[in-house]
Amino acid sequence: MHTYDAAVLRGAGVPAAGVAVLVVAGAAVADGGSGALGAGLAGLLVLAVFGLTAWLCSLTRGTSPATAMALAVSSYVAKVVVLGGVLAVFGGSSALSSDAVPVALVLVTLAWMAGEVRAFTVLRTPYVEPTGWSTPSPAPSGRASARVAARASVARAPAGRAAS
Repeated sequence: MHTYDAAVLRGAGVPAAGVAVLVVAGAAVADGGSGALGAGLAGLLVLAVFGLTAWLCSLTRGTSPATAMALAVSSYVAKVVVLGGVLAVFGGSSALSSDAVPVALVLVTLAWMAGEVRAFTVLRTPYVEPTGWSTPSPAPSGRASARVAARASVARAPAGRAAS
C-alpha cells in the first residue's frame, strides 16, 4: 500500500473506530447488551466496508482506468450483496437493537468520511505523480491526449522557459 493511501486509511479509520467504541458504549448504557451488540456489529460493518474500499483503491493505483473501474464496480456489487445478506440474517433478530444499528451505521460512516476529508486536506497529495514513481502511463492518442501531453511538457519545463 502506498504511503498516501495508508495515511488516508489511518486518518479515516482511527476516528471512525473511536466513534464506533463510543457508540457501542452509549448503546450499552441505553439499550443494554442488545444495543451494544447491534452497535458493535454495525460499527465493524462500516469499518470493514470502507477499509476494503480504501485497500482496493490502493491496489488500482498503477492500473488502467478500465481495470480500476471494473474492480470498483465488482467490489461495489459484492459489498451490496454482503450487506444484503447481513440484513437478511440479522434483520429480524431480537438479539440486536433496532435503534442502535442505524445510529451506529450513520455515526461511524460520518466519522469515516470526516476523517477521510481531513486526511486528504492535511496530506496535500500531489495531483501529479513525482519523478521516480513506478506507475505506468498510457501512450497519448488523440486530440485530448495531445493537449494533456503539451500541458505536462510545459509543467516540466524549467522556470522562465516554455517547452518547445
